[in-house]
Amino acid sequence: MHPQVNDITRIVEADRKRIALTQASALSEQQKMELLLQQAAATSQSLEELSTQIEALEQQRGTVRFEHQQLADRISTSADKIQEAIGEGARAKESLKMGERNLLDARRSVDSARLLLNPLNHPRIKSLVYGSKS
Repeated sequence: MHPQVNDITRIVEADRKRIALTQASALSEQQKMELLLQQAAATSQSLEELSTQIEALEQQRGTVRFEHQQLADRISTSADKIQEAIGEGARAKESLKMGERNLLDARRSVDSARLLLNPLNHPRIKSLVYGSKS
């Protein structure tokens, strides 16, 4: 064979090897791309599921906040009623003390009136009997 033919044959063989390597490399890159696309699809699916879960949790949080506010309002109302009852209890206690004092005064008045039923205990009679102390 001619030396130029050998050179051309070697160049053609070298180009065939490079083409084969390039095709193998392209196939490998294509497989990597397919794997990355599958991973991206799986990640996208996971993100959608997480988004749905987040929405559900936000709805629950809104419900819990609403219930918390209702409970806080009830507690506040109950605290106001308790304070009102404490005030009424203190007023009732004071009223009871006044009633007891009035009862005691009434008993004293009754005792004084009983003494006056006996004519000898009347102050004018006593002053006449025992003399005037003025």
